[in-house]
Amino acid sequence: MIGPNGCPVPAADVTVYSVGYTGSGYSKVPRVTVTTGTDGTFTACFEWCVCPFCFCWPCWPFWWDCFPWWWEYDILHVIRAIEQRPPIPGPGPVETRTGNVNLFRPQGNALVRGQGFPEAFKAGIVPDESRTALIKSKLKQASIRAIFPWWWWCCDDPNIVFSVSQGGTLLLDENPATDTRWCFEDGSSVTLTTNNQAITACSPGPIVESGFAWTRVGSVLVDHIDQGYAEWWGGDSNDAAFAGSLDIYGGFAPGTPVACYQVEAGQWTGNPARGGTAPGSSSPISADLYNYVFIFDGTATLVFAGWIKMGPFTGGAVPNLYATEEARQSGPTPPGLSAFPAVPAGGFVLWAYRERKVYAASSALIGGNPSGSVDLTLVGYDTGFNPVALTPDAPLTLTIDNTGLTHAKINSVLAFRADGTVPPLTGTGDCPAYDIGPGGYVQVNVTVSDANGHLDEYNVSAEHGHGHTDLVTPPGTRGYVTNPLVSFGDPNYAQKSWIGGSEVMTYYPPVDCCYEFRIRASKRATDGYSGPSLRSPLSIMQAFNVAVNATTFWMRLALAVLATWRITHLLASEDGPLDIIVRIRRRLGVSFAGTLMDCFQCLSFWVAAPVAFFVTRKPAELLFTWLALSGATCLLERLGNEPVMIHQVSETTTGGSENGLLRSETNGAQAPDTDTANSVDKSTE
Repeated sequence: MIGPNGCPVPAADVTVYSVGYTGSGYSKVPRVTVTTGTDGTFTACFEWCVCPFCFCWPCWPFWWDCFPWWWEYDILHVIRAIEQRPPIPGPGPVETRTGNVNLFRPQGNALVRGQGFPEAFKAGIVPDESRTALIKSKLKQASIRAIFPWWWWCCDDPNIVFSVSQGGTLLLDENPATDTRWCFEDGSSVTLTTNNQAITACSPGPIVESGFAWTRVGSVLVDHIDQGYAEWWGGDSNDAAFAGSLDIYGGFAPGTPVACYQVEAGQWTGNPARGGTAPGSSSPISADLYNYVFIFDGTATLVFAGWIKMGPFTGGAVPNLYATEEARQSGPTPPGLSAFPAVPAGGFVLWAYRERKVYAASSALIGGNPSGSVDLTLVGYDTGFNPVALTPDAPLTLTIDNTGLTHAKINSVLAFRADGTVPPLTGTGDCPAYDIGPGGYVQVNVTVSDANGHLDEYNVSAEHGHGHTDLVTPPGTRGYVTNPLVSFGDPNYAQKSWIGGSEVMTYYPPVDCCYEFRIRASKRATDGYSGPSLRSPLSIMQAFNVAVNATTFWMRLALAVLATWRITHLLASEDGPLDIIVRIRRRLGVSFAGTLMDCFQCLSFWVAAPVAFFVTRKPAELLFTWLALSGATCLLERLGNEPVMIHQVSETTTGGSENGLLRSETNGAQAPDTDTANSVDKSTE
């Protein structure tokens, strides 16, 4: 068990759970709870396999009735193999049918994960009711169920997850849906990493040869601190100032008779990396300092765990003193502090923060100011509060910056057509719309800067649609070392400075949508444990919409014409599914709507009206788009229909010599016979 800093977590309670599956989801059952030792290790043992089949298929013994959904592709793979090469009749293990069923048995833990057969595995598998129903219908067949190897999914080892707490604080709680260790074998090892609330017990720093020496700030070794800056992570995160609360460690050489100490802070004038002046004087700090101790008895059983105050206290008229760990544990109780807890005979003490000399808000080290630089030196005293001469060592210089970025904002977002002209505004509101046309673009004017020269990284993203994010490129992400904005000697690596400034980024919107441009930026500042990053976005953003351009207009127009023709043809000339349309036409009869459905051209005029809004919403274009859709639909209909035929009416033997003309039906019906023609002709006479 380790903390985020990589140090062991002692005296933590670890609970092991077995994971199962029910019809409603995952379940976990606590099996055993153990406590980590001084080095963070633990051994957990519990009885398993009392019911050898209970953990295989949830509905055992009716195993075919339910199964975890992520097993289903593997199950289907086995079923299809059985169906493709039917085995000989009779029940029996499928392994004995190798001559009839082409299958091999995968590892049980792979099957339990849903990854037994690589050819059947599909990434991103999700529950599918139809797939589940198909499997159940297959397994209802006795011939398949009789030899289906359900036991392949049963491993001899449990599926497990862990939870960890320390002193009542939850440090880890694994989710069985994502963290399960499937078929965890007996005797296996695991490394668990807790959250940042864990009390860890790191090993002491490098051995000091003489006197006293500062060793590290957080995880950053002093050897990697130059002119007050951390050179620990490299890249854009290099030359990081310090910020937040700081853990500062240092050690005494063996045999040094120091029982307590002062930490003096001297303030720089200016920045050490930029020609600043070193402090001429210093004064002791007075921040409270606590350390966490674990006390064990002779059997290594924990008997006490808690915080112990180390100072400040006043002794022998010397103020702002802090006790060393050895003196606090074994020496007399310092004035004003509580007595150290009793240690059982044969017991021992474990300090969580060995050799921590300072724990304070970084601003307290520079007189409460938000930024500045400081030299820290240590002055030692013996048990009588007399000064102890220590071999002079270089002071610890820290550059501190708790300020935010000076600027990180979007100044303006402007739209342009491909020729550089300003497009018309077609919509207002929270997301103003512009018609930029093909090749149009957006210019995003941003300012990102830090007056202290501690700019780390920044970028601008265009977010649109359902979860789509485009990094505005160029320039992409700008960083202190990688692709910085360069202007007038900035950045200056000799002075560990990058101030930043303003620039205009160009973005070509790929689709018609409302775009939200968001800027993210970070400072080069650290608490000694984690480096600078762009993990947290700034709350500066601006929404902006790009409307239809010419390319999408013609595509929309083509789709709209086809849609208008399809709907009109359905209503005017087709029966429709289950004869619904023809029934509607009969019911409407000779009403206005019924007459309209008998006239393709008239109907296309009305169908095109709502479809026109799909093409454009500009008032000046809507009328012409409406008419164009109807006209194009009529042309499509003329191209697809049979030509109009004109027939001469034949003369009759009794009806005189009148002649008439009749048009044939466009649906291919035969011309009327002579008697019918004459009668119609006479009726119009």
